[in-house]
Amino acid sequence: MKDGMIFSQQSQQVRENADVLGQLFDRLPQVFLFVKDLSGKFVRVNQALAELHGCPSEDGMLGKTDHDFHSEFLADSYQAEDQLVMDSQVPLLNQIWLVPTEVAVRWYRCNKIPAMNAQGEVVGVGGVLLPYEDGGEVPREYSRLQPALAMANERFRESVSVGDLASAAGYSVNQFSRNFQFLFRMTPAQYIRRLRVYEAARLLRNTSKPVGEIALEVGFYDASAFTKVFRKDMGESPLQFRKDWS
Repeated sequence: MKDGMIFSQQSQQVRENADVLGQLFDRLPQVFLFVKDLSGKFVRVNQALAELHGCPSEDGMLGKTDHDFHSEFLADSYQAEDQLVMDSQVPLLNQIWLVPTEVAVRWYRCNKIPAMNAQGEVVGVGGVLLPYEDGGEVPREYSRLQPALAMANERFRESVSVGDLASAAGYSVNQFSRNFQFLFRMTPAQYIRRLRVYEAARLLRNTSKPVGEIALEVGFYDASAFTKVFRKDMGESPLQFRKDWS
């Protein structure tokens, strides 16, 4: 039990079963391990995942849920997928997620499995995240888009066009847009917008910069347009988001 953290009996079973594996994963800085109980609370994460979420150690995440680290929209999406794995008792492999963290916004490949006790009952869900570009073998379609993703991540604050991204990947604009939307469930323009919004959310949480200044810094032309887009993607205004996280 960590620093007085109290887990339910089922949560403690999940944690104990994950401890040995977690010790191994603590040695791998680019592999991110998590185990959650039935209520979605983290009962085991490795050091790399804790740091990715702005916590100096595992203790900062234990007993918390995705809602403590992500917007309601994203947290609900992650937990819905967890529930699918627990209900079906079938692993869900090689899901591609765009994950905003305290460090950056990056694509990750996620593999999830149901966590079972000795009686064969589902008591939670476990998963491993691999950075998309560091995840070993990936389908050829994803690999070919990596130069475009790298360009978008580096230049999203600027006026980068879909044509620029398509050229980086060696596609025509139509081919690139079609493949990108099929693989990542959003258009290239939506991806650029999402990067801007997630970076703005990070600045709102971690700085006292005015909303208008943040809007310009992440690539929006004015605070009004930024607020409209932010509200659509995050479910609330920038000022309310900052208030919620203060």
